[in-house]
Amino acid sequence: MSAIRTYFKKIAIAFYKERVEYQPTFQGELNYQCSSILSYASFLMAFSWLAYIPVDMKLYPQEPGIIALRIGLCVIGFTIFVLHRTKKYPQYSLLMLTVGGAYFNIATGLITALTKGDSVYIGGYLFVTTMTAVIPIKRWFSLSMLLCSISTFMTVGFMKGMSFTSIHERYSLNDLIAAFVVTSVFVILMDRVRFQSWQNTRKIVEQREELEKAMANIKHLSGLLPICAHCKQIRDDRGYWQQLDKYVGEHSMVEFSHSLCPQCVQKLYPEIADELLNN
Repeated sequence: MSAIRTYFKKIAIAFYKERVEYQPTFQGELNYQCSSILSYASFLMAFSWLAYIPVDMKLYPQEPGIIALRIGLCVIGFTIFVLHRTKKYPQYSLLMLTVGGAYFNIATGLITALTKGDSVYIGGYLFVTTMTAVIPIKRWFSLSMLLCSISTFMTVGFMKGMSFTSIHERYSLNDLIAAFVVTSVFVILMDRVRFQSWQNTRKIVEQREELEKAMANIKHLSGLLPICAHCKQIRDDRGYWQQLDKYVGEHSMVEFSHSLCPQCVQKLYPEIADELLNN
């Protein structure tokens, strides 16, 4: 049990590793989120459909296009996986996940259409459709992807002779329409949540940067200062002697305004000292 716990802990760390930087743009944020899941998503795309190929060959041997589409997803998924693991193209993570997700969604609709809306395949199509809501890509592309997928399914399906005359077929159609509508709503909601989360994070980061700049401008004086016993000049780290006010002004946030104390007024201007001090 401890080995299993350790394994899942490593997976959790891989998914939820601490971020070291935050993106200045929302597209950059989406690209970062895509890069964090792209290895797992592309791995699933590369191998998830392989187990279905023998079943397809038995159920629909007259439709080789189904096998071709499944192999195509495997090729695309494996290509994306390799490109991402090379770490040479991190700036294209959003594009790669968008391409893979679009193929996955539209190809599933096309496969289901080639089976004339077989209820077995409809179930898988519903699952793939709902998964679109959790993919961190641009909202307009997610909605376009869903629209292209359902349009492809309907067009090719009716061309192949698909019909929804029986109660079971109409039930499957209702499920598909409901999944399409609900997924579209969740795509919009998730996009808004991601955007607001990114905005809040940017505000926190900007406030932190401003605080760090303010702290950097604060200077402190500490330690022993060599000061002349007679003229009160201070020796700096380079061995030069400076006036006290100049040295303190350079090494702190203090600013000096100069005037004369009563003793110095009496010493420097004895003739008019009383008049100056009274004024």
